[in-house]
Amino acid sequence: MQLPGPMGGLLAVRVDADIEVGRPVGVAEGAFLEANLAPTVGQMPLAPGRYQWRATIGDQTWSRTFTVRAPVGQGFGTRPTAAPGLPG
Repeated sequence: MQLPGPMGGLLAVRVDADIEVGRPVGVAEGAFLEANLAPTVGQMPLAPGRYQWRATIGDQTWSRTFTVRAPVGQGFGTRPTAAPGLPG
């Protein structure tokens, strides 16, 4: 994933991992086995908009697009308003 950086460039979030799957008894060596990978990524304050996660393993790439919505009552380009009864 790439995010806008402080100087206008892009910052990449990258997770590298080696995965080794134990071979159950009776399964032939070299047989295809599935494994799950669930990397933990810290908080990323994203501006409202569309983003894409992209995973590449070997020569295969998968991607998923997601949307970050503005907080309720704060649409794109609007200024936050104070709660009723509070100075704003």
